[in-house]
Amino acid sequence: MDNVYQDDIFQIDDFEEDEEFREFMKKFDVKPLSPEEMRARFEKENAERIARGILPVPEGYESVGPIPVEYVKANPERYIVPECLPACKELWSKNIDTFMVCDLLNLEAGWAWICIEDTLLSDRNKEILASLEQIPDVTVYTDNYYDNTVYIMIPFVGQAAQGALLGIAKRFEMQAPKE
Repeated sequence: MDNVYQDDIFQIDDFEEDEEFREFMKKFDVKPLSPEEMRARFEKENAERIARGILPVPEGYESVGPIPVEYVKANPERYIVPECLPACKELWSKNIDTFMVCDLLNLEAGWAWICIEDTLLSDRNKEILASLEQIPDVTVYTDNYYDNTVYIMIPFVGQAAQGALLGIAKRFEMQAPKE
């Protein structure tokens, strides 16, 4: 590789055996939480979300990615924030796959969004997508990092976001399954 910062991490020889490294890592040595402490932390974080108007996340929620859509569809409560869940299910029922949805950090910033691959939409659903820009408080954002995707964004959280995203998803029509 040309750039020393791009060296393969697996080429580093036994860095864990280095005494200096072990001493450095001791600074971050954290005692694992007990199940009771984990439960208390989860409940406290959900209470803080509720106080900010954000819907509580279910037990077992994980903010990880990327996850294949098939896994997400099999366990939606595990991967999708409650604000986006009904809209995702509505889109899936119309053969429209979601590419990505907002996470808790986006909600804390006051935004909820769903991202879909616009090239996989039927012509009619592309028209519906274009018409969303006429709705107050709806932003359709295509200038992003991922090719052929579009974000449908709203400046709400909680029940307001859940209802608004579901209302948007209901505008779309059933389309033929992707091949």
